[in-house]
Amino acid sequence: MLARGSAGLSLQQGTTDIERSGMRLLDLIEDLLDQSQLDAGRLSLSVKPLALQPWLAEIERAARQMAESAGNGFALVVDGALPSAVLTDGPRLRQILDNLLSNANRHTRQGQITLHCGVGPTTPEGRLPLSFAVIDNGEGIAPADLGGIFGPFHKGRTGLESSDRRASRLGLGLSIARDLSRLMGQGLNVASKLGVGTTFRFDVDCEQLDGTTLAPSGATPSAERQFRRGKGLRVLIADDDPAALRSLRDQLEAQGLAAHGVSSGQALIAALAQRQPDWDLVITDQAMPDGDGWAVLRFLRQHHPTLPVVLMSAMAPQRPADLPADVDFDAFLSKPILDAALVDTLRAMLPPLARRPAAAVAASPAGPDAHRRGELAALVRAGRVTAIQQWGRQLAQQHPEFAAYAVEVEQKAQMLDFDALELLAGTTTLEG
Repeated sequence: MLARGSAGLSLQQGTTDIERSGMRLLDLIEDLLDQSQLDAGRLSLSVKPLALQPWLAEIERAARQMAESAGNGFALVVDGALPSAVLTDGPRLRQILDNLLSNANRHTRQGQITLHCGVGPTTPEGRLPLSFAVIDNGEGIAPADLGGIFGPFHKGRTGLESSDRRASRLGLGLSIARDLSRLMGQGLNVASKLGVGTTFRFDVDCEQLDGTTLAPSGATPSAERQFRRGKGLRVLIADDDPAALRSLRDQLEAQGLAAHGVSSGQALIAALAQRQPDWDLVITDQAMPDGDGWAVLRFLRQHHPTLPVVLMSAMAPQRPADLPADVDFDAFLSKPILDAALVDTLRAMLPPLARRPAAAVAASPAGPDAHRRGELAALVRAGRVTAIQQWGRQLAQQHPEFAAYAVEVEQKAQMLDFDALELLAGTTTLEG
């Protein structure tokens, strides 16, 4: 319809539908890849520090939104005191819960779905048992069907219609959840009664950590990569897919960064060897024929150990067996790269300049009233760099007397200096 220029479909509607369909297809492919790796015994866990409270809060937000779309209620019940952090595979643990919650939502209407998280006592060895249960009062499962619900491609029998986009998937959700729960703990148990509801339970044994251990694995000390005043941040990218490379460059430039792309790992290494210009961040694809992302990582850790490097891929990281355990990427981005994930990674990898001294703040140019500063504060909280720059330009056009202030706002947005932007917006004050 877009190609025909149809009057029945706007450009925004068409591109939104294309994106939604593409994401649905990616979900199907990811399920197939996960199932094949689990069947072959080749799927491994990536154990990293996980802050439990914000992690559970995000699951609660997404699950409540999904449940309400089907007319269901949702509740998160936590039994016990949550530690600040544990050592586990957070994405895989969430994948289990997402599959179970989606299944519950698909088989429940005008009912209630509950996620229960139980925190057991810490063992003398420092292990912390966590128990999870997804409980619904939906249609339930007939005794004759219980034995087959974990089989691959089993979708179950239900008379319920669902607007949940996961309802059209391949019937791999419960199979993957069972296999992942076995990989992480004791496996998945189910109890159900037809017409009453269903409960899925599983346990995970974690290592308890304190909040000070939550720095990204292999991250470079922030003091080594502070933003440089008066200089735009530069990102070097390697990807052998021209369309993906073009898309990421556009995303980075929309955030106010200068991005340069090359088509292979060897080309990226050559660009680094030239040492002109200086780079602030490297993002590399994983699988490339002429020097993959792991070759880039080895080179960087040997020759540029303080330069942060991010791995991006449409599949899970395939770490070489001979790579030393202490050599790792600073972050991982899953393709297709969503704007929110990219911004979060940029803010973690590119820390802002140290806070300015009080004298410098006092000498800042005169700014607008509290209402206009409030607009700026909202944009800063949302991390909308391009919108912040547009706000500055609009302010200078409408109020020339604040031109110097507007220029400073644009400059700080260009450098992703969110501390300075918060000070300009009046949302923070200097310590001391």
